[in-house]
Amino acid sequence: MKKIYMLCLLFTLIGFTSLVAQKRNTGFIVKVTGDTLRGYFDFSQLGAAMSMNLRVTFIDEQSNTSIKYAPFQIKGWQLDKEGIFNESKVLQRKGEEEGYAVFMQRLIAKGDVIAYRYSEQSGQMPITEYYLERHQKMHYLPFNKKFYTVLAEYLKDNETLSTAIANKSYKGNKEKALIEILTIYNEWFDANW
Repeated sequence: MKKIYMLCLLFTLIGFTSLVAQKRNTGFIVKVTGDTLRGYFDFSQLGAAMSMNLRVTFIDEQSNTSIKYAPFQIKGWQLDKEGIFNESKVLQRKGEEEGYAVFMQRLIAKGDVIAYRYSEQSGQMPITEYYLERHQKMHYLPFNKKFYTVLAEYLKDNETLSTAIANKSYKGNKEKALIEILTIYNEWFDANW
């Protein structure tokens, strides 16, 4: 009898812990129509956190219904605690004939050039890639020693900024430098065009 009681208590605690964890994953989705739904995300299933770039399980707080969404079934989604919008995009890597739909994290909210971070768990190694978007065309940005050279070339219409990038005036964390550089570039672009 004591074992049955302990098992019941254990299952109750597991269920409660899972419910509390889900409630902490509050956020919203933006439907293709532009409507916004608030609720929370369920990452409790095995592998759910690693596949967030391909699908998310969302529980609508009004109807309490659970729906799995893939990219382009919705425009995107966001967790309240992160503040980064995960947008539906087509990922087409160099050399691949066709692309496929994924969720990418939008690092720059608006402007002529937008930066995205794409992460996936592939086997043992996590992969993180960065992309720039201009005029609805995605451009891969290597995060290696070519980073500053490629970025300076991509933003060459702003000669002053491009020269500063090429001279490696921006040091430290490359993602923070990318956000700072694109913020400067987009402000310059808005003022001049």
